[in-house]
Amino acid sequence: MENNRKLLFFDIDKTLLTPYPWTVPDSAKQALKEARYNGHLLFINSGRTYTMIPEIIKEMGFDGYVCGCGSQIYMNEELLFSSSIPNPLCRKTTELLRECRIPAFFKPSFVSKSLADNTCQFHRWLPGRQTKEIKNRRRPMKHLFIINPAAGSHDQTDWYRAQIETHCVGLDYEIRVSQAPGQCRQIARAAAETGEALRLYACGGDGTLNEVASGAAGFPNAAVTAFSGGSGNDFVRIFSEPTAFSDLSRLLDAEETVFDLIRCNDDLALNVCSVGLDARIGTDVARYKRLPFLQGFNAYAASTVINLFRGISAHYVVEVGGERIDGEQTFVCVCNGQYYGGGFHPVPEADPSDGLLEVLLVKKVSLLQVPGIIGKYKNGRWKELPQFVRHFQTRQLRVICDEPSAVNLDGELLTAQRVDISLAEEKLRFFYPRGLRWKP
Repeated sequence: MENNRKLLFFDIDKTLLTPYPWTVPDSAKQALKEARYNGHLLFINSGRTYTMIPEIIKEMGFDGYVCGCGSQIYMNEELLFSSSIPNPLCRKTTELLRECRIPAFFKPSFVSKSLADNTCQFHRWLPGRQTKEIKNRRRPMKHLFIINPAAGSHDQTDWYRAQIETHCVGLDYEIRVSQAPGQCRQIARAAAETGEALRLYACGGDGTLNEVASGAAGFPNAAVTAFSGGSGNDFVRIFSEPTAFSDLSRLLDAEETVFDLIRCNDDLALNVCSVGLDARIGTDVARYKRLPFLQGFNAYAASTVINLFRGISAHYVVEVGGERIDGEQTFVCVCNGQYYGGGFHPVPEADPSDGLLEVLLVKKVSLLQVPGIIGKYKNGRWKELPQFVRHFQTRQLRVICDEPSAVNLDGELLTAQRVDISLAEEKLRFFYPRGLRWKP
């Protein structure tokens, strides 16, 4: 029997698997069983990458796999051979495809991150030979740049246009300029509702990112990023190189993840939601940053001083973590990201993908106590202030105010007397320059 032992190779589609509903016939299972009984080794030979092979096939216990048109060979789930197109050649091929106006899409190998970074397959469209479903799946990615001219200390529309026109040659892109507050959200929502594959670039600061993210939230066809253009953006400080978000060439070569969102009553936030003094300070920062010599922390400091003299604490009922906290409070801050207010970093361990919200409840303090508290709070050292600051991890909370109170959503000011805050059902696809790290 040993001398007659063979390696038997099988295709998947219409060989082992029937057409829809995609089952393996009992006759095929029996034949494979007999072949294995007779000492033969069984292999899958497929154009699919390993991760694209259906579980119903993997469960049958094949000895090995030849995948990706021979570019990956596995034996007993161990990768024995891998051949890939080097990244520079991928880029050159992409340039030639664009130059020759050949429609194509890029398909990474999903075997592992290291392979995915260096492996690619190019597929040419064959008009008239595909179903409508396949055509829709393979159509090119559209890049939509939503510019907020009111973001930052001055209008950067011309700078954005120059960057986009320089780096997006050959891409399907569109530039839209917001004309009024809230219009960035409207533009993003209308684009996402078309169903086409989208990458949305929020050209502005945190407020712009909030609008674009809110508009695209929950749409699986739309991914969002911040194109900060040199202006401050607190949310992207979670990444290892936040300045990369000002480099469009790096944003076009992106990786992607999924982030949680905060729901506050009927609105969404990506980064932070706060109620009370902190909200007044945070939302005034954007206004003060427009003044000369008040950039970054100086704007936050000016806003802090002015708002302190307007009044520090108020009576709130806070329902969080199974507790009902009734009393005078300075503010409640709910963090999904790590930074806000021009560099404040109160919860360094916050992770916008962990399914939890970080809540800091700051009790009533006096004007004289503020200087000793604010520095530690800014740098995430609130654990040194147990008499003033309480921390919760939760999915939802409620703040009930005696009268309408300031609410800060990613730098945008709202007012509400009852504030219901929770982890939103919607998720956000977020893309960022390749190679950056963002885990805390």
